[in-house]
Formats: sequence, C-alpha cells, structure tokens
Amino acid sequence: MQYLRTELTEGNRVSECNRCWDREAVGLESTRQYTNNVIANSRTGSIDNTWVPIYFKNKKNYLNDLILSADIKLNNICNFSCAMCNAQDSSLIYNEWIKQPNNEFVLDRTTKNLGYFTEIKDAYQIKNGMQVLEEVLKHPVKALKILGGEPLLNPKLLKRLSEIPAVKRKKIDLIFITNGSVDLVKVSKQLTGFYNIYYIVSIEATGAVQDYIRRGSNWMEIEKNIDNFLNYKQQCADRLEVEIHCTIQAMNIMHYADLKQWCQTRNIRHTVGILQSPNYLSLSVVPNEFKQKVVTILKSLTIDSNVQGLLSVLADTDYNTDLAEKFVRFIKWYDPALKLLEVDTSWQELFK
Repeated sequence: MQYLRTELTEGNRVSECNRCWDREAVGLESTRQYTNNVIANSRTGSIDNTWVPIYFKNKKNYLNDLILSADIKLNNICNFSCAMCNAQDSSLIYNEWIKQPNNEFVLDRTTKNLGYFTEIKDAYQIKNGMQVLEEVLKHPVKALKILGGEPLLNPKLLKRLSEIPAVKRKKIDLIFITNGSVDLVKVSKQLTGFYNIYYIVSIEATGAVQDYIRRGSNWMEIEKNIDNFLNYKQQCADRLEVEIHCTIQAMNIMHYADLKQWCQTRNIRHTVGILQSPNYLSLSVVPNEFKQKVVTILKSLTIDSNVQGLLSVLADTDYNTDLAEKFVRFIKWYDPALKLLEVDTSWQELFK
C-alpha cells in the first residue's frame, strides 16, 4: 500500500491498477473512483481537495495508522443462488456444488484449486468475519463496507454495529452490499447515528429476468423494500442512501434499459459492472444478431457514462462459439426446464 500511494501520488498509472484504469477508459465508474467518493463524501472521484493529502503529508513513506476503508466479508450465508455466483459467496451454491464434485462447472473451480471447499469452510470457521470486524473496530475507521453472502441476514452483525459507541459511530460511513431481500427500513431503524448508511443493492434486471438470474429473488418483494426505504429516507433524520449495482452479462444485457428506466423513475443512482467470470456467462456468448439488437436499444437511451461504457465494451467484444456452447450446457444444468427461453425468447435461436 505504501508503494501504491507513492506511485499514484507521483502520477504513475501502475499496472496493479489496470482494472480501474480500463473501466474509467470506457466511462464506467471504477473501484478507485468509488472509494475516493466514499472517503471524500463527494461524487468527483477525487481526494485532491480533502483531508487525505494533508494527512499523508507528514507521514514517512506514506505509512498509515488510520483505516480509510475496510471491506469485511462476513461469510457465505445467502438466501440466493445466482447463476454467476459460486460456493465462496453463497451457502446455497456451496451445498449444491459439494454434492456434485464431478460436474463440469464445479470442476472449473476445483481443478485449479483442489482445496476449494476446505478453504471456504475453514475461512468461515477458523477466523470468521465477525472476528475481523472486531479487529477493525479497534482502530479509527472512515468507511466500513460489509459483504456476504447476504450480510443483512446476520442478527449478530446488526447488534454489534448498533453497539459501537456513538462518538465513534458518527464518524463511520457504513456500506452494505445486499441483494435487497431484507427490509432496509427495519435495518436502518436498528442502526442509527452513523455518519452515513449506504446500501448498494445488487440487481441484474427487473421482473422475471431478475428472478431467473438471481435464483431465490422475489422481484415484487425487492421493489417493495426499496420503495419503502425511499419513503422512510424522506422522513428520517439520519443520512441514508441507496444505490443499484448491475453486473452486465449475457442474460441481462437485453434488459438493461428496463432497469435503467426503473432507477430513473425513482431517482436512484445506479452503476454497472461487466461480468468477466465465469466467462461462459459473459458478453462473449451473445450472438452477433442479438448484439445488434442490444446496440440499437442502448443507442435509443440517454447516452450517459454507463450507456457509453456498455457500447464501448460491446464494440470490443467478439462472439466466441466455444463459450456459447458452454453457456448452453450451463443453462441446461442450471435450468433443466429451460425456463430461460420463456423469460427471454431472444435465446431460442441459439438453443436450436
């Protein structure tokens, strides 16, 4: 970290940060910009005019004794088993995969790491996320980001966060990565007095497409939770925010416009990421004719950074026949009844 701080301050775009530079090059928000925004409490993506440069000015070799941002992954306990997810991030998938060790898509993970399941089990039993949280809370911390699984299903976590002394709590930005299935109003009422509480809700589409990709999702329930939160936010004295994050992949690229419209109607900020893994669910499996339809839809939208970024990524992505064949095999495993062809008829030609 000291090396990175030194290089970045001197204006050097180090290769370790290529993923962020690549996202920014096509107009998509990067982790670098997101973290800077949290620290600076702004949307500029810059910390130049904040307390941070002053703080490090007198620190030898950029040594830091303050935790600017801590990402704490509690465990993999989750009520969803999403198509693009894995056993490390979902207990439901863990339980499914461990029974099918010779399946092609399980072997994709375990062949490269023979201790895959053991490492997951040990990670959450030997030193779980709650212990890491306790270590972090021993230090001054600016931003505390909690991930799962689904972190809001953990009553011990919510109780512990509510017990942080008020003088410390009011200095902390609390960020949750959530699937939207939990009542955000109830959580907000339990966790009062933080500098800010920011819910980043992972949603891939609206309606049936969302529920298909994120198995376990109930779109009507998620929509209700978010609408109730938006109403509560208007009446609450605490600083509360919600943001939608969408991971663009083969199964939702055609439906991004609907999600964008849904967010705009509610005046909710949304960001997009591009799925890289597993590659058989990436945009590389989208047939060219299908892709042209997507491009036409995107060009009909208001051209903002998200839309421009998606158009750039699509232009740079080539159709891969081998991955498309693997995509078909995956869907037949994930969804033996092939409900995808009912949810999105665009895929019928590929499956023929």
